[in-house]
Amino acid sequence: MNVRSLGPLCNHMDKTLFAASPSGRVTHTRTGIDAFVPNPLPPAIAWRADAVSALASASYALGELGVSFSASTIPHLGTHLLRRDAIASARIEGFHVTMEDILTAEATGVSAGRGIRLALNYIRTYEHARVRLKELPLSLRLMRELHEVLLDGIAETGSTPGHFRRSQNWIGPAGSTPASAIFVPPPVEEMNSLLDNWERYLHAESALPPLARLAMAHYQYAAIHPFLTMNESMGLIFAPLYLQHLSHKKFPAVFVGHFLQRQSAEFYYRMIEVCQHGTWEDWISFYLFGVADSARDTVTCLQRVHHLHTMSMNHVEAAHMDDDAARTLNMLFQHPIVSATTAADYLGVDCEAASRALACVESTGMVTRQGSLWVAGSLIAALQTLTAGVETYEPLF
Repeated sequence: MNVRSLGPLCNHMDKTLFAASPSGRVTHTRTGIDAFVPNPLPPAIAWRADAVSALASASYALGELGVSFSASTIPHLGTHLLRRDAIASARIEGFHVTMEDILTAEATGVSAGRGIRLALNYIRTYEHARVRLKELPLSLRLMRELHEVLLDGIAETGSTPGHFRRSQNWIGPAGSTPASAIFVPPPVEEMNSLLDNWERYLHAESALPPLARLAMAHYQYAAIHPFLTMNESMGLIFAPLYLQHLSHKKFPAVFVGHFLQRQSAEFYYRMIEVCQHGTWEDWISFYLFGVADSARDTVTCLQRVHHLHTMSMNHVEAAHMDDDAARTLNMLFQHPIVSATTAADYLGVDCEAASRALACVESTGMVTRQGSLWVAGSLIAALQTLTAGVETYEPLF
């Protein structure tokens, strides 16, 4: 198991740093490597001011996101946000993927490269989960099923898609071994017991706020590291699903991929600090800062898209363009890269009429022709760009 860009964390797992941990214990694997076994959930939490503040900030940011979604008149914005998270997931796993890569693959049916296929699988996995949750609870069974969908067609030899690991893995930089890893998750036997506890925790009654429960569940999942590969991506898929499960749709889906991509080293540093010292309040503060940051960035993204839509529609109206132009513009906000054939199917006209409508909309600056495809570059830029001045987590304590 490799984790990239961990900087100063790239030291071997020193068991003496975990020896007095209130959060778990060190054990030996069958090969004699030290591994950490976290305690079952839930832990005891003493709410400090920073954790309370982070909870309030995240709740407020999610409320603002909910208002933005409710006010939206543009369909399929949720799918665009899911694509943004798929980009972050692919980058966490070491692939450089862009929004245009994903949209081009969707428009042409051709996905060149394992990173693009992973991003497309990520989208399909999340959408599959939303459907399956209508008939199957959020569970270990569902997580295995989602893992299989995620690795469909891209699984490397020995990655056991759809199955929890049957051998030891580890967390460390490229080229590390269990002996040199910064963290070694629990051996398989202990892992299975902890996963059973994790599943029960997902559905147990609790007076804790949903956001705090999400932070704890994501920590435990990361510390257990139940799959041989794609644990980070599976964690990103789990987070919005669990939050909606807990809140009964009180909160909108919030995707935390971009935050955790930027803060990958901090994520593992904070996780290991919990393992060593039981710093649960620090973890909750960090994680909920990420939820709030992700929600605010999403709100800003929605505002950019809505502004672009309004300006483009105003241009169409001012130029007295026909209804096909307005319908074409709305189509582009659903499918920012299209072929004339796709546009014709959407508009219910022939390809020649669809091409004329696209050429008409081209005058708004919203779309340009690139070979056989029409590309809404300004919308793609609005979707992919992160908020200017995205904050970096700085603990108060």
